[in-house]
Amino acid sequence: MASRPVSPNRRGDTRERVLESATILFGTRGFDAVSLDQIAADVGVAKQTLLYWFASKDDLMQAVLANMAAELTLVVEAAIRAA
Repeated sequence: MASRPVSPNRRGDTRERVLESATILFGTRGFDAVSLDQIAADVGVAKQTLLYWFASKDDLMQAVLANMAAELTLVVEAAIRAA
């Protein structure tokens, strides 16, 4: 039985769900206390799917921090425009 191809949008959704879960779990439990297995289980994907997007836990943390920096930049820029 052939599997159906996954649309690019669905793939991006998985990546974003992994980032969201990692952000919450790292923030509440700490980086060292959270495993890739826990993040994968929280998102409902196989660990290998998580590793498709992020080569390691450190790479995932870098992406989490980059997302947080980008969001903070948007907030600061909006505040500057409103001032």
